[in-house]
Amino acid sequence: MKLLTALVFLLAVAGTQSGIVDSFISQVKSLFTTHEEAPYHVTEWSSEYEERRYPPQKWVCSQEEAKPGEYTVEELTTSLFWRLFAYIGGHNAEGKAIEMTGPVTVEVTLLESGGKRFTECFYLGNAHQANPPQPAESHTFIQDRPELYVLTRTVGGYVEAEAEWQREAQSLASILERHGRTVSFDRQYWVGYDPPVKFWNRRNEVWFVEN
Repeated sequence: MKLLTALVFLLAVAGTQSGIVDSFISQVKSLFTTHEEAPYHVTEWSSEYEERRYPPQKWVCSQEEAKPGEYTVEELTTSLFWRLFAYIGGHNAEGKAIEMTGPVTVEVTLLESGGKRFTECFYLGNAHQANPPQPAESHTFIQDRPELYVLTRTVGGYVEAEAEWQREAQSLASILERHGRTVSFDRQYWVGYDPPVKFWNRRNEVWFVEN
């Protein structure tokens, strides 16, 4: 589905922004390859989960808020994904194409209104950490993500629907509680590492941020 959306987007920009078409095509091809990943250090490990330290890093992000019933997670995160994909494809203040990286993170924050805030981000590779191109659109921004300690585990397959992410969050929370670790569901990350065309050995994670 995301690849089809990419092709539709590509046709749309071809008539108005032909200067970024070549770089966008290159980015679509990058969905089929491996990527540079955000660095981290495992600070605690068990057979069921691990604690990681992520140093301060820059990410490019886009954000939306929604009330229950106003969205499906697949629709909302797909929309955010293609905003970010346009940015790395060259739709930024410098017209510069940036290599796709991993992972793609979606920070999910519960709001007092009962809705949720979804902040989807791409890691900006090491070459762009010091001075990343500024976004060309107001809905996309550079995030200076501070140091994070996260509790997580890796699961395979396709995890896309909100119910699937929440089942994994509940399973991970139960594991962590058995190990004496407490987590909050008010803030979590849904994390994917693989392009949609990768069918085996997929990597998905829920991150709970350690307080």
